[in-house]
Amino acid sequence: MDISIHNIMSWLKGGSLSKTVEILTIWGMAGIEKTTLAKYIYRLHSHEFERISFVEDIERKCADQTHALLNPQKQLLGDILRKRMIEEHNVDVCTSKIKKVLFHKQTLVVLDGVDNFEQIDALIGTKGFQPGSKIIVTTKDRSITENCALFRLTMPPKHTKHALCGLSASESLRLFCWHAFGGYDPKEGYKKEAITALKYCGGHPLALKVLGSSLSKEDVATWTDTFEMLETREFHTHVNKVLQISFDSLPSENCKDLFKHIACLFLLEKINKILKQY
Repeated sequence: MDISIHNIMSWLKGGSLSKTVEILTIWGMAGIEKTTLAKYIYRLHSHEFERISFVEDIERKCADQTHALLNPQKQLLGDILRKRMIEEHNVDVCTSKIKKVLFHKQTLVVLDGVDNFEQIDALIGTKGFQPGSKIIVTTKDRSITENCALFRLTMPPKHTKHALCGLSASESLRLFCWHAFGGYDPKEGYKKEAITALKYCGGHPLALKVLGSSLSKEDVATWTDTFEMLETREFHTHVNKVLQISFDSLPSENCKDLFKHIACLFLLEKINKILKQY
């Protein structure tokens, strides 16, 4: 992730004299390590700000709960006020209190796993920030951030997007080997098998971790059997679950149908044939 880290660190160092809020959106598919990247940057630079907060997994925390936004709000408010307990039960009041603090304190805030622009509105409001403050949003949807209320102000914030894609072949091999062998290189006698394993992961970090961990301490014969199993389109349930989240998050049935057609195009198969098999 060296290139991504370099780009985001450059963004953090720039714009300190800006009078508008600086927002960075890190976007990409589920399991691509958006959260990991944001945490690394946050831990590296949090000491440079007066107030800090990392609100993790907002999508999950807001799912199927009454007044679900209150929990992320309370965490954010508690972090920036440096209070352990926040006794507040109204979303609008929480938003108002958060806005007051953010307007007067140079702050680093990470909103992780956002799936709705209304979550951003409730968490950081529309008032603006102390010069030098930075907001990082991680999401699967590249357009969510710019739909929030801050961008309807007379002076909208400066917005930067960073797409997080799959790892290169060399990066994939290093990550896979770390989980399979405990080092950055293939174990003696496993180089061919390690390279074969990469083709099933497509540079996807979570898939590399899961497959590497599942093959750790196994013999070559087990690796070969696993590859044969993968050829039958079976895969580790955890990876399937993550990829299913990406599919389910598509905004409409038309998008999902289009996704299926594109997937079948890559397989050089007709969609009706594929649907009959599943």
